[in-house]
Amino acid sequence: MKIKSVGIFPNPKKKECLEYIKTLTVLFKKNNIDVYMPDFLPSVPDADFKSVNLKLFLSKVNIIIVLGGDGTFLYAARECHNADVPLLGVNMGSFGFLTEFTKEDFLVSMGTVIKGHYKIVELLTFDVKVMRKNRCIADFIALNDAVLSRDSFSRALGIQVNLGDEFLNEYFADGLIIATPTGSTAHSLSAGGPIVVQTMKSILITPICPHALTNRPIIIPSETKVSLLVKKAEKNARLTIDGQIGLSLKKGDAIIVKSRKDCIKLIRPVQRSYYGILRDKLSWSGTYRTKW
Repeated sequence: MKIKSVGIFPNPKKKECLEYIKTLTVLFKKNNIDVYMPDFLPSVPDADFKSVNLKLFLSKVNIIIVLGGDGTFLYAARECHNADVPLLGVNMGSFGFLTEFTKEDFLVSMGTVIKGHYKIVELLTFDVKVMRKNRCIADFIALNDAVLSRDSFSRALGIQVNLGDEFLNEYFADGLIIATPTGSTAHSLSAGGPIVVQTMKSILITPICPHALTNRPIIIPSETKVSLLVKKAEKNARLTIDGQIGLSLKKGDAIIVKSRKDCIKLIRPVQRSYYGILRDKLSWSGTYRTKW
């Protein structure tokens, strides 16, 4: 589909992002493409775009260009999850698993993107509900992970895990990570979890520093409902969503995680693959062999 209008979702704290907006708006206007930004983001002097409320923003644009790092992309994905609009990440951060274009690459590739020459990758997301005394006290959407962990200076947690109606295990650990395939390269990876290809429909459960060495990460089907019960907590535990938002938990609280039917759509260059991203971002090396 040829692009007629774009939305820009920058990290407002990065001056580099705001300067880059000026460059993009000039190029888009030369191609007769309307540019929009959500009105809760700061104005950018000398940049030609329309500032509108989020609902109108999502109804007007064909694609959303996210300027920043993976944190900005995660924030934008949660804010825009109700709209069937693909996100394109331009990396202004340090790592960039989700923001796959560099700012130089995007300027070179922009002509092909405008013409609709790109591929869409669908990323699984979670609904995460927190229950206290049979009442829902919080409801989140996660693209990377939901992490149940202990507060500082407190002892390990006792966490019961049920899959659907079946008991799986009771973990005694510093915490537990429930990750999407996208989130498998985030906190879960640093805790010893495996890398799961982004397009797989699965849920990853990774314990953080478990007391029993036999407690290993497990991958389960995406349609499984995962229930966590805080059975033992010396002090308050904490739930963190995508490393950005969350709340304190008490003994007896339950966390219900379910995969959502709608996905976040990620724009990826046609010539780029997920395995190429892994080689690049994780600095994998070796001799490339064309024959065996």
